[in-house]
Amino acid sequence: MRYSVIVPLYNAESTIKACIESVINQTYKDFELIIVDDGSTDKGGAFSDEYAKKFDNVKVFHVENGGAGKARNIGVSLSKGEYLLYLDSDDEWESSLLKNLEEYSSDVITFGYKIDYGQKIITKKIINESEELNVLNAIRIL
Repeated sequence: MRYSVIVPLYNAESTIKACIESVINQTYKDFELIIVDDGSTDKGGAFSDEYAKKFDNVKVFHVENGGAGKARNIGVSLSKGEYLLYLDSDDEWESSLLKNLEEYSSDVITFGYKIDYGQKIITKKIINESEELNVLNAIRIL
């Protein structure tokens, strides 16, 4: 297993489906998706269970509410991947994210973002794709 994607979940029924879909639709497939339901009182945990029934690489664990940090740590303890990635339950990935991680052998990885407000989309790249990330650039960016 190359990657373990850990998603802490708490009352995110309105966003968790899109989050999960963004991971299972990755073009690179050597990953597991670990969702730690942190005591949700909405349908987010049940929605996640449905994906776990359909996809062998999706695992859902239901735990007593302890906060996002504790949920992430539980996910880490259950992970089998060589590398760990975290994704919040209200965020989504582009379908090529894992493929791009595989193609570029990097010591440091930074992510930009895209916020979709419906009629307005705000995009921010951390660095240009052609810009080499060296130690000084990494310090400037971080």
